[in-house]
Amino acid sequence: RAGLDVDPADRAERHPAPPEVILPPTQDEMGRCEPPVDPLDEAVRIFATLGMHKTRLRNGVLIYVSPVSRKGSILGDMGVVDVVEATFFEEVFERARRTQAASGWTAAIEGMVAECTRALASHFPREASDVNELPDHVSVE
Repeated sequence: RAGLDVDPADRAERHPAPPEVILPPTQDEMGRCEPPVDPLDEAVRIFATLGMHKTRLRNGVLIYVSPVSRKGSILGDMGVVDVVEATFFEEVFERARRTQAASGWTAAIEGMVAECTRALASHFPREASDVNELPDHVSVE
């Protein structure tokens, strides 16, 4: 199961790499392509930078996509990987691939967010005293 243990050094040993989602090629506004990065390494970096591992229930989920490299990764914190099936992220990515091919990568990302939300809602129900510990916006890192 893939989950974040904030020390990326032991990531490869403890957390298998999730599948990659292939997105259409994109360049920056100047027509340049960015150098390739490992999508899981980049997801771990962003997850830590955003402090997503600091939630009370360790239930942060990051959906990382790089339109330039056409790769992506889903990273769930330890509370998430404890409650989803081992193949959950792989299945989400497989459906995202099909959605991307038929409807574009925006629809694929929306589908991944919706699937993760549905799958985790019963394990992490909203409580009256809940405080939103993470921002609800797209982060462009």
